Amino acid sequence: MGEARTPRVSVIVPVFGVEELVEECLRSILAQTHTNLQVVVVDDGSRDGSATIARQIGAEDPRVEVHAYPNGGLGLARNRGLAHAEGDYVAFVDGDDVLPPRALATMVASLERTGSDFATGNVERLVGTERRRSPQHAPALGLPDPATSLRRRPDLVWATTSCNSLFRRSFWDRAELSFAVGVLYEDMATMARAYACASSIDVVGAVTYLWRLREDGSSITQQRARPENLEDRLRALAASRARYATAGDDVLRAFDEKVATMDVLLYAPVAQEGGVRLQRALRSASRQATRRVDRSRLPVRARVLHTLIRRRNWSALVPAIDFFREHGQDLPVSSVRGDTVVVEIPRVLDGAKIGRFGRRLRTLGGPLTVPEVAVTSVRWVDDTLEIAGRTRFRSVPAAHLDVTVVLGGASHRAGAAVTVERPDGPGPAEFVARWSRAELAKLEPFTGAMVVTLTNDGVSGEAQVVPRRVPGSVAGPSVSADRTVVRPVVERGAPLRVEVQRRPHVVTAAHTTPSGAGAHVEVDLVSASSFVLRGATFTLPTGASVQAGVTQLQDGTWRVTATLAEDKTPGQRYWRLRVDGGNGRPAQVAVTDEAVLVSQTPRFRPVATGKGWFTVLEDESIATQAEGRSESA
Repeated sequence: MGEARTPRVSVIVPVFGVEELVEECLRSILAQTHTNLQVVVVDDGSRDGSATIARQIGAEDPRVEVHAYPNGGLGLARNRGLAHAEGDYVAFVDGDDVLPPRALATMVASLERTGSDFATGNVERLVGTERRRSPQHAPALGLPDPATSLRRRPDLVWATTSCNSLFRRSFWDRAELSFAVGVLYEDMATMARAYACASSIDVVGAVTYLWRLREDGSSITQQRARPENLEDRLRALAASRARYATAGDDVLRAFDEKVATMDVLLYAPVAQEGGVRLQRALRSASRQATRRVDRSRLPVRARVLHTLIRRRNWSALVPAIDFFREHGQDLPVSSVRGDTVVVEIPRVLDGAKIGRFGRRLRTLGGPLTVPEVAVTSVRWVDDTLEIAGRTRFRSVPAAHLDVTVVLGGASHRAGAAVTVERPDGPGPAEFVARWSRAELAKLEPFTGAMVVTLTNDGVSGEAQVVPRRVPGSVAGPSVSADRTVVRPVVERGAPLRVEVQRRPHVVTAAHTTPSGAGAHVEVDLVSASSFVLRGATFTLPTGASVQAGVTQLQDGTWRVTATLAEDKTPGQRYWRLRVDGGNGRPAQVAVTDEAVLVSQTPRFRPVATGKGWFTVLEDESIATQAEGRSESA
């Protein structure tokens, strides 16, 4: 049997003035673990030895091709490279940056598994040989979230770079994507259109791009003191906003807050040296950005800096930025009075002529008395559900914080046993809330939202827990033999909740054995006594299906059997089992915690999905590896 075809990836690399860095860039692409590559180097009229180095590498490796054009800028060079791209997928890499070795393989595997339109990964800044976290990318892209969308994840508006992504070429053409020509920030509007047009996006979580911070300050993003830099950015932001406006109010609100929090304020450190033209553009941009948002939702840092910009207090900007870099986004607490917080105005701001705004800053109420909660893990420890996290009142020291956690439903409340670790200095408290599975099961049917109540030095408040991002590991449901399912539900932007319900069918055992190139599957089910199984089907996401046989073993117990044929598509795929109870609505089947799942063919394995559903995982790569070992023997 021949090796299954792996998708071809076209990587477009514009080069201009990167003679000292382009070899490292190209070598990192050729060293990718995904080897089916077409590397399209676009010589954008470079006047140094960049193109010569690329041609020398191309002479060593036929996957590299070099195309020369007159200088037209980064956007035009990428568009020109697309004309030569022949791959199933397309990626963009700037000639001074670097790809981690598994970047392309990680995104290809994800897209082959989900069928999404494009995949995107996290970014780190490369300073010399040191890798640093990119604060622009990490909050939105630091955790895996396959098959998501912009409407589900409005925070993706922070991910405005294209080079950390891999696009399905058919999607790129269908969405009519291209890069702006003759301007800086050429990929902002392109990514806005990509996010708005995509029906499904894979956030892979892994770092897929190392973005170099040039030590000579020559990169586009490092030349912010030039007025043209800000003007081009504002044009790119306007084009992006028009595209995000089509995606709904939540997305537009997230984008406007991002512009006011980050984009405009990137120019605050260079405002004094940038001259009158830059200062006028910055004041205008600040006024427009803050009009579009609820200012009380902005961090104190952003509110202070915008006030200084509007008051033309250019000399105070850098000291204020330095202060917030040391102390964080908020101001130090002076005291707590009832349900309000009195904050300390630092000396650097006292002399900054911020007027009434400074007096308003001294006493902050409202959102400051609402608990902030970040969930860090959701897991089962034996028969106990544990939810861990960090919590505080914003800007209030947590040294004396008391934490109470409940799951509140329509008719029941389930209190948790809570342990709290309080900090010695600034920062939030860490907590772990625990519920016994047996106690939660008694509440069936039940849906309870997680509510945290904080008490701290006379300030008290409660809040429903709505995760701003999903922890990297979230426990699946716990399913017992009596068909009771206890399932934590953690979704970004939705209340964290625990659902307790009884499923009509559960799997207690499953066994796969070889059958030719495929597998024979036997599955034992327990069903509600009122159900009579009329049939069962195994299906793939592609629509392929196999009818299964059904045999009753005794009251409420059934055996489902089927033979699954091999599918030579590269990667992994899941055969989902659905059963028909005679009501015309095929149902998926959950897997009990004690289910015995046995495989005598590693290519076809009975498993539970992350949401607890039974499926047979088929992994084509295992067969390919076995064949490779056999051929080499």
